[in-house]
Amino acid sequence: MIPASGYFPDFLTPENSRPGGIESIVEDVAGCHRNVLRDQLDLLGRGRGSAWLERLYEADPEARADLRHLLRDYQRIALAPHWNAIRNSVEADRAMRTRALLDSGIHGLLHSYRPLMRWTPPVLQVRYAVEQTLHLGGRGLLLVPSHFCQGTANSLADPALPPVLVYPAGYDRTVAPVTVRALGRLMGTTRASILIAAGTATTSGELSRRVGVSAATVSHHLSALRAAGLLSTLHQGELVLHTRTSTGSALVNAAHPSGS
Repeated sequence: MIPASGYFPDFLTPENSRPGGIESIVEDVAGCHRNVLRDQLDLLGRGRGSAWLERLYEADPEARADLRHLLRDYQRIALAPHWNAIRNSVEADRAMRTRALLDSGIHGLLHSYRPLMRWTPPVLQVRYAVEQTLHLGGRGLLLVPSHFCQGTANSLADPALPPVLVYPAGYDRTVAPVTVRALGRLMGTTRASILIAAGTATTSGELSRRVGVSAATVSHHLSALRAAGLLSTLHQGELVLHTRTSTGSALVNAAHPSGS
């Protein structure tokens, strides 16, 4: 169902607004309405020598059950062992975009996606694998950072579906594996103060002013925090921003007097 390039069915990436985590997503995919399933498998070029796809096209209950098992197995094998890294990359990207939005509004947010996207009001031009024009017609656009996107963005093929643009999350690819030695370097009030101050995407200069130490001292402590997997460093044009990872936030929250 997912070829090496070109179209793949929209029902594989459902809008998930229900609680329930992975199980609700699995059910949204495998329980897709029969007409939607058929229309999108027709676009894929159903058959292609696959008896299983033919059975899925007919909404065969056993084929749907197979799809549920495949999705659960994939999540267990390919996603769960790397979930912290996946979550960290997405959360770091969101922190960076939030910073751009707070500093410069919606125009600053859209400009922060360069060079992947180019905002020339009222048009957002996006580096994309195929030629496609999507008219929002008053609808909002959901921007979704993805740990798995590489190089270009992706959107749903059906223009009638809610507009979604999935793009490569900007994340720190230089983070080293966490070691006991690295964690041992995290002692001291200065380092803790820097970690607390990095709750939103922040420059080294801002951290220096907030904590009241020199730029060289901040740089030294940032290196140790990155090595321990507690902080990510992102490059937004000429701007270098630092933000806590989910592990770093968990450490700060655990140390908070209220426990939250």
